[in-house]
Amino acid sequence: MKPEQLSHIDASGQARMVDVGDKDTTTRTAIAAARIVMRPQTLAAIRAGDVKKGDVLGTARVAGIMAAKRTPDLIPLCHPLLLSKVAVDFTYTEDGIDIRATVRCRGQTGVEMEALTAASVAALTIYDMAKAVDKWTTIGAIALVKKSGGISGTVSRPKHKYGRPPVGALERSRTWFFPYEFLGSSGLNSLSDNHLTNHHVRTPNPTYFLFTLTLTSL
Repeated sequence: MKPEQLSHIDASGQARMVDVGDKDTTTRTAIAAARIVMRPQTLAAIRAGDVKKGDVLGTARVAGIMAAKRTPDLIPLCHPLLLSKVAVDFTYTEDGIDIRATVRCRGQTGVEMEALTAASVAALTIYDMAKAVDKWTTIGAIALVKKSGGISGTVSRPKHKYGRPPVGALERSRTWFFPYEFLGSSGLNSLSDNHLTNHHVRTPNPTYFLFTLTLTSL
């Protein structure tokens, strides 16, 4: 398939489910990742089991597994698949949690969407479990890491693919409150260059902005 072709679009431009009936049945595996960044106090509460809703990572693991199995109900053109394995693993980092989802089946189409869905829903569940402690927890770096099986064989995520950082690159988000006058006069919006991005929104206090800075080390 040429890079410019979209398999889920027919000749008339209409969305379609791809016919995989003629494809070989092979073992298909996909690994996807996500990252959730939070305050040190929030991370400490999760590690200590002090979150009121209960076992954060245990719940997130089950949610990710359930989500992988329900992917065709969420993503309309995905095929229902008989999954033979769904694993969701977590690694604590300095300021958050790295999530890795592995999905496997023996079938005629890949399980990339199932792995991405598992990682995404696991991250959302962590947010839900801990939002009473930290509403500004940030989810990001959702990406396919590796897939195998099918015509394309084994494919791993290239370094800096499409200009994005590889999974595992240093990505940190921090939030500060700045006076409105300071933001307006400091030229902070220019930080969008050089892999620095920012977003600020007006807070209930009309004299301050909420400023979030994400720095990616390439």
